[in-house]
Amino acid sequence: MGPTVREAWRALWPTLALLALALGVIGASGVGALPFAVVPGVLPLVIAIGAGVHALWLGRFNLLLIVVALVLGHLAVDTLIPGTPGRDGFGRVLYPAVAVLLPLDIALFALARERGALTPSGFAKAGVLGLQVLLVWLLVRHGTAELTATADAWLHARPLPREIDIWTHLPQPALILAPLALVVLSARFSLTASALDAGIIGALLASAASLHLVADPLARDLWATAAFACLALALVRESHRLAFVDELTALPGRRALEAALARAGRRYAVAMVDIDHFKSFNDTHGHDVGDQVLRLVASRLATVGGGGRAYRYGGEEFTILFPGRDGDHAVPHLEAVREAVAEAGFAKRDTDRPAQAPKGKAKGKGGAKSKDGGKGKDGGKGKAKTAGHLSVTVSIGLAEHEPDDGPAEAVLKAADAALYEAKGAGRNRLARAG
Repeated sequence: MGPTVREAWRALWPTLALLALALGVIGASGVGALPFAVVPGVLPLVIAIGAGVHALWLGRFNLLLIVVALVLGHLAVDTLIPGTPGRDGFGRVLYPAVAVLLPLDIALFALARERGALTPSGFAKAGVLGLQVLLVWLLVRHGTAELTATADAWLHARPLPREIDIWTHLPQPALILAPLALVVLSARFSLTASALDAGIIGALLASAASLHLVADPLARDLWATAAFACLALALVRESHRLAFVDELTALPGRRALEAALARAGRRYAVAMVDIDHFKSFNDTHGHDVGDQVLRLVASRLATVGGGGRAYRYGGEEFTILFPGRDGDHAVPHLEAVREAVAEAGFAKRDTDRPAQAPKGKAKGKGGAKSKDGGKGKDGGKGKAKTAGHLSVTVSIGLAEHEPDDGPAEAVLKAADAALYEAKGAGRNRLARAG
């Protein structure tokens, strides 16, 4: 199941906002609204260094290679081509080579599997980038007239009508490859809704704009700055995700809960949620099934209404916070998600069962419920109700923080005590503190 539109938008909008800001700054500079005439040439490189160090620190070697490719392209264009590309060696080979290779490199390194820097895969990817630099340098500096002419013909090939490229310095191969790279990266983003993928798309668009505006130093440097800023922003957001979002369930984690409690104000309700007999799921069916149960429960808790938000507290425990609400408000919403978990159950396919039920035969007893509401004789201890179907329930403890109460730790302990009360009363129920 792919990401929702909301998840994709949350990942993408900061990158779009950054690109819109760059566009606005360039527009303002064009009408003389900015107090500077040029962007300091060092600014893109400062942001690039920060992004590269951050990528290395997070172990994102592929992203580091994208940063390096962008830096090399920016230095080649900004330093060696001071204005409109001419018909000398730089204009005939260097500029179109950068324009053609950069979208290819961005797409290649974005799609390549992350294996780390000091691995055969890492050396191979770095070698591809290094080989490109070496070949272009040899062509520009030491290429014979015949080789330069051949490279010129390939890089400036016109498979499409002339009208396609008369409005830009970019050669047609670049005008073909950049949109193709954008389509591929957009397809990947539609599957991941990742902030990193959004940042890479932004860097691709901004670098293409920088190359298109090669004759305008201000616009060229601003778009180069935007390209590096897109990657830097994406890396910051990835760091936040790693620190505050639980990888298994995709719910905010315990650090995020602590931050939310700190800004929740003086009145709020908090519930501790625990999966009933979770240990027997792991012992009986294995940790893979246990992880699937955690994801199932998390997906139901994430739908809580009433202004509540679910967090992964640790192990099989979750927390639901209702900022600015009292316990009476929270109860019906907690009961709704508790019932949603119990109704969902968990379908486990045995290894000896066919992938599909034979035609013309009943599906079997997998969907049948026991007379005691689905718990069975074992009290819902995570055993299979019938072949391939597991009962999943949660117990909930609720407490509320009043304006005169003490720190958040006290209300969490109260909710935890209420949770154990719910478990002692038979599980699959809610209990309130006090």
